[in-house]
Amino acid sequence: MALLMMPFGPSDRPSLGLSLLAQCLNDEGIAARCFYPNLDFERRIGAPLYRDLGYDLARIQAGEWLFSRFLDPVGTPDDFLTAMGRGRIRHKPAFGRLAKAIPRLLSEAAALLDDWLSLIGQLRPRVVGLSSCYQQHLASLAMARRIKQAYPDILVVLGGTNCNAPMGEESFRCFPFLDAVVCGPGEIAFPDLVRQHLAGECCIDAPGVFFRSPGGGIKLPTVPVALEPDLNRLPIPAFDDFMVAWDQPTVQPIRPALPIEASRGCWWGQKHHCVFCSENADSMHYRSKSPDRVLKEFNWILDRYPGCRICGTDEILDLRLIDTVMPRLAARAGERQIFFSVKANLRKSQLVQLAAAGVTSLQPGIESLCDEILGPMRKGVTGLQNIQLLKWCRELGIGTVWGILCEFPFEKPESYTRMAKLVPLLTHLQPPKVSSVSLQRYSPLYAQAERFAITGITPHRSYRWIYRLGKGSLEQLAYRFERRSDGVRAADSYTDALRRAVDDWNHRADRSWLFHIEDQGALLIGDTRAAATRPIHRLEGAARHLVLFCDQIQSRHAITRNLTELGYSMTDAELALILEHLIHDRLLVEDRGRYLSLPVAVGRRYLPPPSLLSSVVAGGRTVAGD
Repeated sequence: MALLMMPFGPSDRPSLGLSLLAQCLNDEGIAARCFYPNLDFERRIGAPLYRDLGYDLARIQAGEWLFSRFLDPVGTPDDFLTAMGRGRIRHKPAFGRLAKAIPRLLSEAAALLDDWLSLIGQLRPRVVGLSSCYQQHLASLAMARRIKQAYPDILVVLGGTNCNAPMGEESFRCFPFLDAVVCGPGEIAFPDLVRQHLAGECCIDAPGVFFRSPGGGIKLPTVPVALEPDLNRLPIPAFDDFMVAWDQPTVQPIRPALPIEASRGCWWGQKHHCVFCSENADSMHYRSKSPDRVLKEFNWILDRYPGCRICGTDEILDLRLIDTVMPRLAARAGERQIFFSVKANLRKSQLVQLAAAGVTSLQPGIESLCDEILGPMRKGVTGLQNIQLLKWCRELGIGTVWGILCEFPFEKPESYTRMAKLVPLLTHLQPPKVSSVSLQRYSPLYAQAERFAITGITPHRSYRWIYRLGKGSLEQLAYRFERRSDGVRAADSYTDALRRAVDDWNHRADRSWLFHIEDQGALLIGDTRAAATRPIHRLEGAARHLVLFCDQIQSRHAITRNLTELGYSMTDAELALILEHLIHDRLLVEDRGRYLSLPVAVGRRYLPPPSLLSSVVAGGRTVAGD
């Protein structure tokens, strides 16, 4: 069995899905290998172009368009560039690079397909399985057609998230060179399909499997979605095939990231589906592996593949693991680089445990800093909580992957005006990107469009240049959609100030510091932000305690109680004056009567340059206390 990971799958990690399927088959005595044409293609065109196509230009599906040229091309390359080069996208450097590189890209894509067809001819596997997630569909279809034309006896199977209903069934209907399409998880369905095929069955029947017999007969599944496996009983996948492919000459100076899956679904989403989220179309319900099983997988990866990064594939981390698995990882010798997706309302103590275990990067699901937008998004957090998490992660040396989404149907221009004014205060924290929300299949914005007063929904215009198919088929195959653009054009005007502020943040991030350090009973604060009112602050007495206490979000009442317990007796007016000064100096932010301090505590994982630190200590001893 040959399982192929086509472009534009991530090039820094193996496919967890294909690795699991290969392990399931190998455990049954059916030889299966994973192959990585995506790595091959990245080496051919270079990592920058691969990233342009697979990520930076994902909104116009440039990667899908490229491989559509080997299926049933529509129009000319110039037609595609003209149709896609509207609005902000045409100013992207990646778009300009694409326009210049098209002849070379077409040549390299053709060579890739030819070379891998030749390899398949040498191997002559009984079955070829192709993965299709995000921008892999057209490369997989182009490869599938070539294989089926050259070797009709090979069973060609397509699976992955792009095969969820109705996309999978429509792919099966539109592309007769596909012998089978698996809709849903493949760990039970795919081995069942392979077993029946090897046994000579001509009419394969398996849940979630659309099957075409050699004579052209079609068998639709009686159960439309493949059966869900027991996660704890799945085999632990080996990534040896990927490591062999990775060890070929590569342009990437980074270590690969090996996937670990502790859960599927989303425990937050099954209660409150975030309006833009299109993940887990038919399987939002949360199910997770036992802590012991997760620890076993961590140890397997760390022992077998030392030095590799580890990337959690979970939509959201099972909070049980923080108290069960993370302390046991922390007790294990050696450095690690672990990534997980989490919710932004974690406690600081939980982040401390994650950092101690080797978590160096988190995706905390931060998409805005404004409560008026976060509420209708159904995020279940506040803007202050998001800032709090960013600050704590900075202190603990945990990188954060986050962004600000805009162009929601329920947003108000003033929300972006407030965020634009807030951003200069945060330039010492990890910067985001600003993106327009994408209308994607399965998301509430798409599925409940009328509820959000979204009208004029059509498949994204890129599909007209990818598939030579009718409107009905495009509507079934599309994952991305667009709406009438009147509101979008208006959003450009009121989001522009925020976009400029975030651009400035990204440019200043490496040299922007806001930190505090204890010195002789005072709190010294160094501030190199462009928004700083002065470079050094010296806080004593109640102001010092207030900043430290507001490391975590606090109400006015809680601040008063804390200062009283510390022996500070003051009137409301006196407290208001301290708060006013700290807010004026941009050391404290307030929202609806709740306060959060912004300086980050100096420590082993957050250490300003020695010269800056020494200058603040020296200068702080000469300035008067605030």
